Amino acid sequence: MKLIPISNDLFNIVNRLKSINPNYQVYFNKELCRFEVHCSTQYPNTLAVIVPYDQLDARTVSLVEQSRSEHAERIFRQLDYHNQLVEKHAVDDAVNNGMASIERALSKGEISL
Repeated sequence: MKLIPISNDLFNIVNRLKSINPNYQVYFNKELCRFEVHCSTQYPNTLAVIVPYDQLDARTVSLVEQSRSEHAERIFRQLDYHNQLVEKHAVDDAVNNGMASIERALSKGEISL
């Protein structure tokens, strides 16, 4: 893996990240063509955040702040809530599709009650 350290940038993102945690280091991964934020105190894998944007900007700072371990409980609650909504929609869709199939079969006389 070819990591190129980023020590300064146009929007001062590296320094802003270091103000959040002085152990953060920003790299550009040449093989994967992406920015990565590493934390030198994490062991054995220092990778903390994969930046999903083509450039370093304020979104990167927000993403790193949101992904910090201090916010883990809130993040897990949000994931659980989202998963519950997805499951409810899937069940609702299955019920609605089943009812529609029954109604079509009834209207065609394929089944009777």
